[in-house]
Amino acid sequence: MKTEKRLTMALSVLVALMMLAVPLASSSNLFVDGGQTNSNGDAPIVSDASNDDITIKDVYIIDNITDLNDLPIYDKLKSILGNKSDKDMNSYAPCLVTVYTVSDKVKSSNLATTGDLKVKFDVDYNNGTNDITKYGGYSGMNLYDSSKKEYYATFPLGTFNGDSDSLGISESKDYYNQVYTVSAQLYDSSSETVGSKVSMTSEVDNVTVDEVWMIDDQNSFEKIANYGKNLEDFIKGGKWTKINDATERDPWVAVAFTTTSPGTVTLNISAAHNLSSEKPFTMYWSKAGTYVFVATVSNQDGGTKDMLGMSNAAQWDNNIYNVEITAANGNKSVGSATYGSPSGTYNVIFKLNSDENSLDIPVVKIPTVSSSNTNVKSWEVNTDGDLVVSLTTEKNKVSIEYLITEIFDQITRNGYTLTEWASDDGNYTNMSYAGANNNKYTSSQYADGDKAVDKNMTFTATWELKEGFVEAPIHVYQDDVLVGDFIKAYEVRDKNTIFINPVGLAGDITKATGINTFGIIVNDATKPDVVNVKEVYSSKVTYGSSNDLPANGLIASNSEITVNYNLNDRLYSKVVVHSEAFKDGKDVTPFALKGADYKYSNVFAALQQKDDIHGIKAALALNDSGISEKDKNATTSDNYYLLTGWNNGAELLDSQRNAPAELTLDSELNGYYVIFMVNGQFEVVYVPYGELSADKCTIASNVKYWSYVTYDDNYAKDTLNNIQTFSFTKSQIKVIEGLTNDHKTPIAVFIGSEYSFNNTAYAVFDAGEGNFGNKYVDKMIVSGKASSGTTKTTISLPEVSPVYENTVVLVGYVGYKASGESASTFNGAGFVQTFYADVVPYKYTITFYNGSDVNGIFYYSGETTVDEKDITSNLVAFSYKGTAYDAADLKLNDSSLDITKAFNNVLYPAKDGYKVTQWKDTDGNVMLDKVKKETKVESDKNVTKITYEVKFKKISSDMSFYANFEAEKYAIIYSGNTATATNNMVQVGSVDEALTLFKDSTFSNDGYKLTGWNTRPDGDGTSYKLGDSFTLDGKQFKDLSDVSKVSNVPNDITKGFTLYAIWEKVGSSDNPSGNTDGNDSSDNTALYLIAGMLAVIAILAIVGIVLMRKKN
Repeated sequence: MKTEKRLTMALSVLVALMMLAVPLASSSNLFVDGGQTNSNGDAPIVSDASNDDITIKDVYIIDNITDLNDLPIYDKLKSILGNKSDKDMNSYAPCLVTVYTVSDKVKSSNLATTGDLKVKFDVDYNNGTNDITKYGGYSGMNLYDSSKKEYYATFPLGTFNGDSDSLGISESKDYYNQVYTVSAQLYDSSSETVGSKVSMTSEVDNVTVDEVWMIDDQNSFEKIANYGKNLEDFIKGGKWTKINDATERDPWVAVAFTTTSPGTVTLNISAAHNLSSEKPFTMYWSKAGTYVFVATVSNQDGGTKDMLGMSNAAQWDNNIYNVEITAANGNKSVGSATYGSPSGTYNVIFKLNSDENSLDIPVVKIPTVSSSNTNVKSWEVNTDGDLVVSLTTEKNKVSIEYLITEIFDQITRNGYTLTEWASDDGNYTNMSYAGANNNKYTSSQYADGDKAVDKNMTFTATWELKEGFVEAPIHVYQDDVLVGDFIKAYEVRDKNTIFINPVGLAGDITKATGINTFGIIVNDATKPDVVNVKEVYSSKVTYGSSNDLPANGLIASNSEITVNYNLNDRLYSKVVVHSEAFKDGKDVTPFALKGADYKYSNVFAALQQKDDIHGIKAALALNDSGISEKDKNATTSDNYYLLTGWNNGAELLDSQRNAPAELTLDSELNGYYVIFMVNGQFEVVYVPYGELSADKCTIASNVKYWSYVTYDDNYAKDTLNNIQTFSFTKSQIKVIEGLTNDHKTPIAVFIGSEYSFNNTAYAVFDAGEGNFGNKYVDKMIVSGKASSGTTKTTISLPEVSPVYENTVVLVGYVGYKASGESASTFNGAGFVQTFYADVVPYKYTITFYNGSDVNGIFYYSGETTVDEKDITSNLVAFSYKGTAYDAADLKLNDSSLDITKAFNNVLYPAKDGYKVTQWKDTDGNVMLDKVKKETKVESDKNVTKITYEVKFKKISSDMSFYANFEAEKYAIIYSGNTATATNNMVQVGSVDEALTLFKDSTFSNDGYKLTGWNTRPDGDGTSYKLGDSFTLDGKQFKDLSDVSKVSNVPNDITKGFTLYAIWEKVGSSDNPSGNTDGNDSSDNTALYLIAGMLAVIAILAIVGIVLMRKKN
């Protein structure tokens, strides 16, 4: 028994020793987790890699059973809920759906099978006051769609089977007005986290207005269906019993818009006229898609007040409706639609002849405009032969039907009947009205059912050959060269003949082609200096195969006619003149008497032939100044061309030398200067006459809207309230080109805008005595969205700053605030507000340089004696990185102010890894010494100040100071990375200094050798060799950890990082790479375990032997 007791005691001791082996082994290394922070607060210099173990792909709301049915996991969801029927599932909607994926890396890991993984969801929503986590719980991963490899989590939002909804929102008006944020965290079967938490918010991140239109007839109503919507859904109750009834309640504003994800959008509708405030509508869309919203704008909606509060036709008629949709994240999209005829001036062009080969030119009797007609301003025929009416809709509407009725019997054309008008945009066809319809327009230019003119329009006439007429081919030659093939209508007479009048035919050819038998003679034997017009060509009309016309002029109706023009070359010769200044750049050919000289001045005078004799018009028209006495040049009357001489400068315009038979009139495009202003920038552009377009502006592209002011009469005289809309039409360009032009001063200023003219306001920044880098630009005009109701748009500063000849510095604009609650905002549409430059005079400056860059400038009013610790005496202004501040606003005791932060940044510029210690002058003399940035508590708040010692006496001239930087110091903490090496070793270095890392004598570890260093204790970080050269730059210094509380680190050093010793067992090949798992004593642990196990076996063997002997 004694023996057994002894053996039992021995066994107990050995077992106890074996059990102690494991904790001793595991305690030999504090970094069993590898990436975690150690007990000294050190952290690896390299950050951990992010986890992509779980990804949320979408968050949205399903609010109907149809969409719920479409979920790929619908059948599985019903099964989980107890095999609910489809009818029972109706109450499951609305529900919040989260679609997520789990990486293959996690699913194939040793955590567990897919079914052992769980996801914990947290759902935040905004209830109007703050964000509240309303749900947190686990979800299995069995709602899996194998086709897309996606998981689904669903949360009921209504009342499902009588239970409260998941998020505690019981009414649809609540859950529809929320923005949901779903967070997900992956867990394993032991409820341990896997990877990092991810989240997604259901708000709309993009919204786009597709179209805004007015519904006022059946066609415009049915446009709703173009966006995939059911028209029945847009029919109101009550009196409206069918679709057609809907349009009896017109007008409506219709908005089609697209969202890229579900969430809340706010739709604002405002009218440009007669409505003081906009009307907002806030809606929630359960998923991404295209939607249509309609709002009535009349008071006809079942007798109730309209949705915009416009109570009568005087308000909702003749208006522009502007729509702005804003997503929850602030993303905006805009659109607009016109109803009726908002105030405007328009030109309607009626193109009379659609066949350019016809010799039958329409004859127009221009309609008269009565004094009582306040809408139609004028009728005229333009240079192209088209009829143009200019009208205004300021007081009343004017219809297309009225205009066509007005000209019904005013246009005639030989052999043709005008059958209809069609608009060039294709919107109006078969527009034809009898003169009898004039009875409709005795007191108005608009009747019910008419189409109102609401923009510039163009119509083309359609002509039909009259019965009993034929179109005869006409071939025209001049000097045996084909001029063109034409047609002319002739009435068919007896025996199927047509009558040809050679004189009348010649006149028609002249009108259509400009060919004339008469010509300008540049010289005359009797009157050498007088321009004469004489007949120089003879014409002959033939038909068929060069048959002469019969005396009665009657030929077969199917005949082809030829007209030949031949020069009388016995008496006259051609003088051919080339020039780009002629119409279409075509040559002009005057004539000269043979045998008589002529001069350049004669030819120039012939080109200006003023009298319209025999249909001959002048090839050139000069402005009133004629040939300049100063430079001998001339300008055409339209200002398009500058005429400078003859034959590439060989002769002056009025040269008295004899001229050759072929010569070139030197010309160059004449032009003018304009100023474009867009987005706070400007450019002065030279524009040749005839080439003005928005494309001339190069500082911005695709500017949608433009307005302008004249330079001399408005911009230069500060009368900027006369800003007018501009669309670069021919008529508007003509107005610009008619402005006074001295070829130096700009004639107009064009302002670009994102918004239509009726939605744009303006801010003017006036430089006062300075300019913005060009002597003609002393004011910058900035456009922006006009204020409407509570919607305000902040005014941005111009991108360019003014410059001054005097020693002044711009410190802002009077009355302008860039940000904050009192930020300056645009006024209502069309309003112009002006901010005048606030400048401060100065005499001397100190310029602070950070390397070669100007960091800031101090401005002083005059000679200044400085204090030994302060250089702000007589400081009137300062600038930091280009922004100037008024020193009168400087409060050094409040470092939370932007102006104070800027001041401190001038004296203490930031440079990663360095600190400013001194400021030196150009010669290297210390001007400011012991510069420090200190934060102290003053009046219960932290105040940051820059302190320094002044090493100069006074400021009496401009000075330049250069920052002297000192490298920051840091500590490298060497850890032995074993249980026995508890004391750290510290090496101190400076930024950009080359250090030699510690070598193998730093630490000792019996049975192991030191092989290197690593930024992680498990060896998975960045590795360094023993004795490596190491340099830390400023950016790396910025990312260092705080080591101020680590033992052995000097008190004046706050930043550093740790290097961990990596060991390799001496003589072992089991782990040649060292302790890459971070556990130095893994081998010792194994030895302890083996020894314990052997001891147990030995004891058990001894006990067995004793028992066997005892039995024996």
